[in-house]
Amino acid sequence: MSKKIVTSIVVVFAIGAGLASFLLLSLEIAYCFQNESGHGGAPSDAIPFFIPAFVIGIFTTYRGFPKLGLLVTTLGVNGMIFSTLAETLNLMHSYEDWISLGMPGPNPQRILILSVASVLILLSLLLPFFIFRRSKISPP
Repeated sequence: MSKKIVTSIVVVFAIGAGLASFLLLSLEIAYCFQNESGHGGAPSDAIPFFIPAFVIGIFTTYRGFPKLGLLVTTLGVNGMIFSTLAETLNLMHSYEDWISLGMPGPNPQRILILSVASVLILLSLLLPFFIFRRSKISPP
């Protein structure tokens, strides 16, 4: 297989993994916003879906697409962190865990936490563009 075909395949996988991760993370945050019961699907069950984005992002970075690779890696890491913190901060639990915890209400600060998390995730997606921006100084 030629290098151009391999590069095209890497880019397509990276874009697909990035879009899938962004969609899943967005849906997870939206579900936590609208669900006032504090239980539903376990957010930590989504972690395995973010791992491929993380791996593909690292591979894409080393294949010569640093912005795209870091963007996809960042999406994967954000998804894994949010999925873990959603349960830790009492934003969302699986039904079984919710019952075993005594059916607590959601965290009273959940809207603030989710708002801050959303802003931080969006800001972190700008990271590749600040790290890899080109110098505006032209050579002599």
